[in-house]
This record gives sequence, C-alpha cells and structure tokens, in this order.
Amino acid sequence: VLSAFDSMADVGQVKYTKEVRIPEYLLLFDGDKIEKIVSNLLSNAFKFTPKTGRVDVKVVAIEKEKSISLSIIIRNTGSVILPTTLDKIFEPFFQGDNKPAQGIPGTGLGLSLVKELVKLHGGDINAVSNSNEGTVFTANLTLEKSDMLAIIPATAKKATPSAEDIFENILAEADATKETILIVEDNADVRNLVRHGLEDH
Repeated sequence: VLSAFDSMADVGQVKYTKEVRIPEYLLLFDGDKIEKIVSNLLSNAFKFTPKTGRVDVKVVAIEKEKSISLSIIIRNTGSVILPTTLDKIFEPFFQGDNKPAQGIPGTGLGLSLVKELVKLHGGDINAVSNSNEGTVFTANLTLEKSDMLAIIPATAKKATPSAEDIFENILAEADATKETILIVEDNADVRNLVRHGLEDH
C-alpha cells in the first residue's frame, strides 16, 4: 500500500520516503482495515502537502511476549494545524480551516474512520503539528501473535445480498415513528460510521 502513493508523489512533486521495520511473524489482524488506516492517513498527508514538500512514513514494531506493538508514523510538511483544531480532527464530518494544497476537499470522514479502525485493534492515534516538524500522525496498534501454521481469514466472505433483500431488511427494521434515511456507500466501514453518526438524530 505504501508504494501505491509513489505516482501521487511524482505528480505532486513531493519528496516521499518510506521506512518499514517489521519482524517476520505470523500475526492475527485484519489486513483490509490496516490498509485503510495507512491509505487514509497517507491520502490526508498528500492532500495538505504543497509542491516541493515532503511526506515521510515510518512503520516500526516492538515485540512482546504474545503480541507486537506496531507504530505507524506519518509526517508531512505544509500548513500547521492549530491546537484548537487538533482536538476536533478525528470527529466525523469535521473539516478545518486549512485548504488542501493538492486535490479536492474531502468529506471529513477519513480521520474519524481511521480512529475507529485503530480502536478495533486495541490501539490509539494522536496528532501533533508545529512549524518545525510539520504535522505528524502516530497510530499505535496491538497485533496478536499466532501459533497457527497458516493464516486463516478472520471472517469468511458472505454472499452479496440483492437490492430487493436490502430494501426488505430496511423496511423490516425501520421504526415507523422515525424518519428513515437510506445510506448508499460501497465501503462498509464508512457506511457504518455514517449510520452510527445519524443514530442519535
């Protein structure tokens, strides 16, 4: 997934460095969710990095008895995020005052999705921003070691329901005393995030 951003760096004239130090272990984790964490953080970094700027990625692991502590550190140069804004950037739909240096404005869901995915792995994420170091996002995850000889997917793929089944389920679960909102989104994680954000309303 890190190499997938090489072309973006070339087009945007951004210096892009990658450092990965991970021991070879059989680990239990959801690869799709880890990829979403990294992709969203990198997309955000490139979006706010101007031409001739830089994006640095470091992935390091610390071995424990039954698990691995994995840190994903992504730093980018560009406009500084104000301290008052740093407290809000992981909230759903929040968009700060900084304008993207490249690309188009996002939905305000990327970082909130990352936070939820990090929490699913028993981890935490934080951000710091200043004019000297740039903006640094650090996601810390705990990945359990596996004693198995083969990697088994965490969940088996289910058959994709038909449109008729989806609408029937919506109608069956709908509360007649409340308005019903249909969320159309092919990314299950984003769909669930939007749904949870609307439940209290």
